[in-house]
Amino acid sequence: MDINKFLNTKIQFERIVEFPKTPVILFEPMLRSYEQNDYAQKLGINYQPTGIVLQDENYEGWIDLTTKIKIADLDTINQIIVDVRLYNEEAKNALNQIAEQARSLSNIAGFTAVISQLAKINSNIYSRFVFFTDELFAITDENKIHELQSARMELDDLVSNYLWKVYLEIIKILNKKFQIDVRVLENATNEEIIKILEKRSDVDIAAIIDRPIAFGFINGDKTIFTGKNVLKIKEYLSAQNPEQILAEQARREGIISGQIGNMGKTKGKVIKLLVTDYHNQGKLDQLDKENDYILVTPMTQPELVSFMKKAAAFVTDEGGITCHAAIIARELKKPCIIGTKIATKVLKDGDMVEVDADNGLVKIIK
Repeated sequence: MDINKFLNTKIQFERIVEFPKTPVILFEPMLRSYEQNDYAQKLGINYQPTGIVLQDENYEGWIDLTTKIKIADLDTINQIIVDVRLYNEEAKNALNQIAEQARSLSNIAGFTAVISQLAKINSNIYSRFVFFTDELFAITDENKIHELQSARMELDDLVSNYLWKVYLEIIKILNKKFQIDVRVLENATNEEIIKILEKRSDVDIAAIIDRPIAFGFINGDKTIFTGKNVLKIKEYLSAQNPEQILAEQARREGIISGQIGNMGKTKGKVIKLLVTDYHNQGKLDQLDKENDYILVTPMTQPELVSFMKKAAAFVTDEGGITCHAAIIARELKKPCIIGTKIATKVLKDGDMVEVDADNGLVKIIK
């Protein structure tokens, strides 16, 4: 699909995730779960969402919510939980073997095989993880929610401490052994990296450095956009922006609504942590000196847990019942409101708020 056809589809997207920039070689294979999710088909679930994933300075995932399904059948949910736990151990062993193999390789053919093997494992992981990252579960049973949260934490550990680390190690090895610029390795697709290794002439290495890139999924078909076309997509998404109306209403009324991540009530001073602050050492040092603040962020990540322990409550733009913020809030027994869409747009550092997580409300005091 060319860019003009895409921009003329008039699809109403909503942003479901935003986090720091991710190596393309890592996130490209995981998006195959949007093209053809073999595991979903095995379960009898037809999930082919219309969505777009883009990154320049940040990674953003957008989806047409009319294509988003909900899984409520308990037998299916139980099967997913069981399969996640069985596959986690299999995937960890496979990833450890790939990392060990890569350390001893020096030939191009070996590395192209490793990249392909790694992409396959990545896709298998995300064919399961997509149910959690897209928040597709529709249940209210507390025990079952807790089981799903535990399964998600195991997947988070698999991705953060195994899959992610293997990719970073592969990038370092390719940089050292083949003198490929790290900026290229972080921005190139899997196919482009293989072409670079094979010294193919049909890849423009200079054009890859720091380029924005987007992957669009329309009716199961994938299209890759780069350069100025990604900027056009960002303008297209920003122009839709249904969150602007919600933000203006929240400012007038002094109330932000969201989903309950963990119940409780508290008051405190807002400290906002945006995705761009994740590597802002000054902001992180400031946060480290504070206590009992209300942490307001697009979504939480494992690296934020030390700050979450010092916070009085968490409020996020994104997430659902199995998101990281809801899980950590439950473990720490702290109030948490998730999926507000607009908290980071409305609230400022220093605002005094009341977090009423019993009712999913953030009230601006002053």
